[in-house]
Amino acid sequence: DHLTSTHVGLQRWAAACAVHLLLEDGRRWIHSSGGYEAFTPLLAETGGALIFCAALSAEDMDTRAHACRGLEVALGSCRAMQHHGGAPDEALVGAVVAAGGCASGGLSNMLLSSEDSAATVALSLVEALVGPVLAPGGGGTAADAAAAALTHGPVARALLSLLAVGRSRPRSIQLRLQAMKALACMALASSTRGGARRALEEAGLTEICLASLCDGAISGEGMAMREAAAITLNALVEGGHGQELWKKHPGTIRVVLAASRDPDIGRESVVREGTARALPILGILAALLDAVVTSLQTKKNGENSPAQAQTYLTECLDADLLSLLSNTLTKVEMSHGLSQGNTILATQCHLLVASLFAMAFTEVDGATASSCRRLLTALANTSRGRGGTSIITSMVGIM
Repeated sequence: DHLTSTHVGLQRWAAACAVHLLLEDGRRWIHSSGGYEAFTPLLAETGGALIFCAALSAEDMDTRAHACRGLEVALGSCRAMQHHGGAPDEALVGAVVAAGGCASGGLSNMLLSSEDSAATVALSLVEALVGPVLAPGGGGTAADAAAAALTHGPVARALLSLLAVGRSRPRSIQLRLQAMKALACMALASSTRGGARRALEEAGLTEICLASLCDGAISGEGMAMREAAAITLNALVEGGHGQELWKKHPGTIRVVLAASRDPDIGRESVVREGTARALPILGILAALLDAVVTSLQTKKNGENSPAQAQTYLTECLDADLLSLLSNTLTKVEMSHGLSQGNTILATQCHLLVASLFAMAFTEVDGATASSCRRLLTALANTSRGRGGTSIITSMVGIM
């Protein structure tokens, strides 16, 4: 009742107390032997989620911050209870979406606040709502729905504003990394929803991803930022949208090839647990090079397409793409089994090698033989680095 009070001080006090009550409720449930009945899961059916969402639009900034924290704690407690056999968080996420929490103007205002502390609190709630989308196997129907709902409201625009190129006051890398992870969740959820994907593209997400991939910071946060941008861009091109990206941004291939040379590209992902860091980069390159090859076959891009394909082939070889493919295939072979992730990795490697050969055999004023020789020489050099095992042999063995 006090959380809906018109008295600012009382409302702020009630919101702060509610956070501590939720924290204590979750702690007691987890440490009990089964005799304690938690009230946090009941927020969805008793209207508690609706009250917290209404508090997100309170005039007082502190009240909004406490409401954000309260919802975040409630979602975290429900997920912890789920691991111990308790109630899942699906109902609570659904209640927040239904109550308009994903379209809250107060939440977007906090994201745009000049104070990093306020923006961090708001980002923590967004991450609690949509973060499970990045988890192995996806985040479930509710998290996908929340991510899709965010794409159409002011929250998505606020997140994009945090990452906008040329800001007069750039935000910290930690804050921008959180925002990019949230956008990655939204892009993944929108990959099967045409309207949501178009909304993100029209808001400038593609340009922001490309700018983030161009960031040359070699710190851990910088490489994680590029990986999150690659996951986001890969989600946008899934479903046959590589041609559209290539035509709108012809320099994308060069940008992605530069990102493929990150020192940690061969390691496990730090953004999406259980996947390879190279997975989204290879996915984007496969979609783009397939678009180049398709344009050659259909001859829709004018007479300069063959020469352009030869240029792309040269850029791929100069960027040592074959070494990345070789190392990736080696890891797939050593795993002694084709999980879903390994199958996708192997498929992307196969598509990329096929695209390289297709571009090498393009006829350009007698230059085809030279391109083929260079590609075969590069393959032979890579094979020597693999102890004599060629990439082609690995591809056939995996198939």
